[in-house]
Amino acid sequence: MEIRFNEYGNLLKDLSLSCIEFQKLFGYNKERQKQVNNLFTVANKLKNSGCETMFVFGSFATSKEQPNDIDVCFDISNLDIKVLEKNYSLFDHYEHKRFHKYLLVHIPFFKIKTEDKELMQFMKTDKSGNKRGIIALSLKNLPVYDKE
Repeated sequence: MEIRFNEYGNLLKDLSLSCIEFQKLFGYNKERQKQVNNLFTVANKLKNSGCETMFVFGSFATSKEQPNDIDVCFDISNLDIKVLEKNYSLFDHYEHKRFHKYLLVHIPFFKIKTEDKELMQFMKTDKSGNKRGIIALSLKNLPVYDKE
C-alpha cells in the first residue's frame, strides 16, 4: 500500500488499517517503532475492556521522520467501563501523565464515538487549519509484545 501526503506532509485521505499494517507503514525507523510498540501496550488495556477501534492523528500520521508522540483517540462505544475502572487506572490523572511522559503516547480524549462530527473534524485539521487524513486502526489483531 502506498501512502500519499500533501504539500504540508499530511495524509491525503483517511486510512483504515490493521495494527500490523500500521506498524509496517508508520513504524519505519527505530524511534517510530518504539512509539508504536508503546501505543500498542496502552491500546491492549483498552482492547481487553471492549475497545475495538482507535484513531491516530497529529504528527505521527504525517511524513515527519521523528514525531514527539502519537496523538490517539479511542472509540469506546463498546467499552465496558466497569471492567476498565476495576482493572486499569487509565482514567487516573497520574497514569495519564505517566503514559505521556514515559510511553510518548498522548491520549487527549477517551470518550469518542465515530459519529462525533466535531471531534472528527478536530482530528482532521492540523494546527494551521490544513486538512489531514487520520488513521482508523482495528484492535482486532493487536500485537502486544512481552517486554521481559
